[in-house]
Amino acid sequence: MQQIVAICRAIDLSAKVLILDEPTASLDTQEVELLFGLMRQLRDRGVSLIFVTHFLDQVYQVSDRITVLRNGSFVGCRETRELPQIELVKMMLGRELDTHALQRAGRTLLSDKPVAAFKNYGKKGTIAPFDLEVRPGEIVGLAGLLGSGRTETAEVIFGIKPADSGTALIKGKLQTLRSPHQASVLGIGFCPEDRKTDGIIAAASVRENIIL
Repeated sequence: MQQIVAICRAIDLSAKVLILDEPTASLDTQEVELLFGLMRQLRDRGVSLIFVTHFLDQVYQVSDRITVLRNGSFVGCRETRELPQIELVKMMLGRELDTHALQRAGRTLLSDKPVAAFKNYGKKGTIAPFDLEVRPGEIVGLAGLLGSGRTETAEVIFGIKPADSGTALIKGKLQTLRSPHQASVLGIGFCPEDRKTDGIIAAASVRENIIL
């Protein structure tokens, strides 16, 4: 709400150029939509806006052009509608993307047999097919820039967005993860990124949420 107040103050001062530095960092989904609606209204009234953010999906929602900076230097500026997200990530990284996994040496795993194994697992329009194995007592990190598909990968695994390709082996048995309930029954838990929106039942009490 402070961001909205700041924008209103700028409007009252008849600002022609408005710089928004990470305005959505502490906002929930509803507040973000409210902010974006106001930004679009200002744009339509002829106000110029500079939207600084690291949320790639939000860049595509509200911007007309995208300017990329890397290590304090200008990389390029492209029309949003002409810049695929994969190309934007390449501009940000300064290199071609590749897929690789690193394993820390010197630690003995409880078992070499995966407790969960996903092969060519993915969902069209959400996340490209991927391979992933998790062994007992192992921590597997998923690394990538915001907007690269990390959250979507977790959501596909947990059945929030059911996969439409590949196979899932859970404890050695072929499974079809079609819902969070099914994933939970199979022993898979999920702590969402946006816990304020997705991690609680707002209508329930604190006690009820803790019990759940």
